[in-house]
Amino acid sequence: MERLRLNDLILGYRKKMGNQWFYSPDMYAWSGTEIPFKQKDRNSGFRDKNRRLLFVHDLVLDAELGILEIVQDEITGMILMIELNQGNIVPEFSVRKKVMENSLQWVSCSFLQSL
Repeated sequence: MERLRLNDLILGYRKKMGNQWFYSPDMYAWSGTEIPFKQKDRNSGFRDKNRRLLFVHDLVLDAELGILEIVQDEITGMILMIELNQGNIVPEFSVRKKVMENSLQWVSCSFLQSL
């Protein structure tokens, strides 16, 4: 699944089923009617403690590490998290542990912030 944007405006979402794309403005009702977009953010495969899907460029709060940004490595395609205060990459096993413990809470998107 991908989040569809026009700069800092979230327009909707799309997912591929078979060879066809389906679109939704709210992840509830899906149709084959295309939503035009300029940018897309990949689904990270993670959810926050409120079960909200997390996407690349989302900012999440962790009580121990502070604000983390979800990013995608341009070379490997791996989903990573970066501590914004320290600039450190959070190891994958730590990210998975925090997701399993439901310790992450979505707070915003990096494209909406002046970081």
